Amino acid sequence: MTKPQRKLFHQTMPGNYMPAGRDGCFVMLAFIAVAMLIVFIGELLSRWLQSPWPSVASWVLFVLVIIRFVLFAKRHS
Repeated sequence: MTKPQRKLFHQTMPGNYMPAGRDGCFVMLAFIAVAMLIVFIGELLSRWLQSPWPSVASWVLFVLVIIRFVLFAKRHS
């Protein structure tokens, strides 16, 4: 017998997903940490190269990671 899989997220309103438990909180924090790390690295590269493009690219990647998180939460709710 297989154990039924618990959901990581609950949908509170259309498009609004909240963690359903400890595992959901860890997943959400991991997505946020990766997104913030991307922005931090982009800002450092932007200062080091004295060009705005790494910063712009990092913010675009930040938005893409957040969108992927929402899609992940939708799939696991």
